[in-house]
Amino acid sequence: MDRVMVASSCKKMSRLEIAYTCIRKLTPRLSSYLQDEHKNKTLYRSKTEELQLNLEKAIADAASLARIFADTYQGTEDYQLLTRVLREQVKFSEDGSVKLKNKKEITTDSLQNPSDPDATFRRKAGERHKEYVGNFVETMDENGGIIIQFGYEQNIHSDSAF
Repeated sequence: MDRVMVASSCKKMSRLEIAYTCIRKLTPRLSSYLQDEHKNKTLYRSKTEELQLNLEKAIADAASLARIFADTYQGTEDYQLLTRVLREQVKFSEDGSVKLKNKKEITTDSLQNPSDPDATFRRKAGERHKEYVGNFVETMDENGGIIIQFGYEQNIHSDSAF
C-alpha cells in the first residue's frame, strides 16, 4: 500500500482573498468589487495593518449579500460558496451581526479557493498541503507488480480510513 499527495492546481489564497473572490463572483450590486483597481488596492496594495479591516469589511459585505440574494440566487454555486465562507469564517450573533472567527477556529476542510471547493488543508511532517491524497494497493510476485485497488480523497482522509 502506498500513499501519494496529489496537488491541487488552485492558488493559495488568504482569508480576505477567498471572501473577496466569492463576493466578486456573485455581485452585480457591489460594483466596486468588479473593478480591478479596487481588487488590487484591497488585496495587494493594502498595508499590513489595513488587512484585518479589509477582511472585516468584505465579511460584512458578504453577509449583506447573502441576505439580499437569498431568494434569488440560493441554488447557485456562487451563492453556496459565499454562504460557505460565512459559515466557516464567521460567528453570527443573535442581532444578526457578524464577527470573524479566530484563525485557530477554522477547520482544515474550510474553503481554500473558490476554484477548487473540495481542496483541503493539512499539515504533515511540518509541511503545509492544500491538495488531495491518493492511495494505491499493489500486489507483487516474481513477475513484477500490479495495482489492484486505488482511492482518491481529500487530504484530510487518514491512511487507516483507506
